[in-house]
Amino acid sequence: MATEHEDQSVGKCKVQRCKSTATLKFICSMEDCDRAVHYHCYKHLILKKADGTFHPDLDETDVACTKAHCTAIVKARSSSKGLRGNWLNDAKDGGPCSMDLVLSWWETPPNFAKFRGKDNDGMKKSKYGNMLATQMKTLTESAERTGKQVVQRIRDMHDQWNYAHEFAVSETGAGMLASDDEKTFNDIVVKRFPYYFRLRDVMIDRACTEPHFLNTDNDALDRDSSVDKAEDERTDEAVGAPEDDDDGKWRRPLLCLRLQLPEMLLLRLLLLLLGPLVLHQLVAESRRNPSEVPLR
Repeated sequence: MATEHEDQSVGKCKVQRCKSTATLKFICSMEDCDRAVHYHCYKHLILKKADGTFHPDLDETDVACTKAHCTAIVKARSSSKGLRGNWLNDAKDGGPCSMDLVLSWWETPPNFAKFRGKDNDGMKKSKYGNMLATQMKTLTESAERTGKQVVQRIRDMHDQWNYAHEFAVSETGAGMLASDDEKTFNDIVVKRFPYYFRLRDVMIDRACTEPHFLNTDNDALDRDSSVDKAEDERTDEAVGAPEDDDDGKWRRPLLCLRLQLPEMLLLRLLLLLLGPLVLHQLVAESRRNPSEVPLR
């Protein structure tokens, strides 16, 4: 069943035209919605069509407080469960489904780290996608799945994991854990990404070697090793040993210029402070002895 709402008092729920006085209420399954819903109201008001017929029920763990939320929940569940791509329901002869294969691959280090471009020996993401797609064609009923579709699924799951992790490390999430409200905390995290806790260990292990993991900018969470290598090369060139230029003149390394920067700033400051005084003295001297002041 759906998650029970903390408000179990006698009275109406948040569904419009609610006339029920039942005490048992459930939390709307729409993400970030915490409205209380009677199951009777959900079944007979939310699912009812204009012609008097009814929409199919949501999953047994879901309820909705509005028709718009009901539609959104259907779309979200279809995407996460892979109903369109049959990622969960394509098992063959009791074997693994496509999602099982993806999760098993993800949980095995260093597969995901290499997929993200860390020490992958130049192996592209498409090769990992093709490898998993080949396994799916052999072990599941999904004979038409392509490597490109697998890569996109992994990217979508990574985005969803980051979305769930953002809440898990937020002040709100920490406050729930501090107040011993772990059940609500877990429910919200799983709504954001159902496999968050299953993949947390391998993702946190990656974070230990990536200091920017908790950055809210998801694009900065992972950088390809080629970019890191290029940055290292630029750094080596900047602070390396002196080299001869094309014109044969020796130039100081950039590091030396950086070390002289404080002295340069101090010199400029002195010029700004003493310049007007020197100029005033020259003008005063020229007025007293015009003939002794050199012409410029």
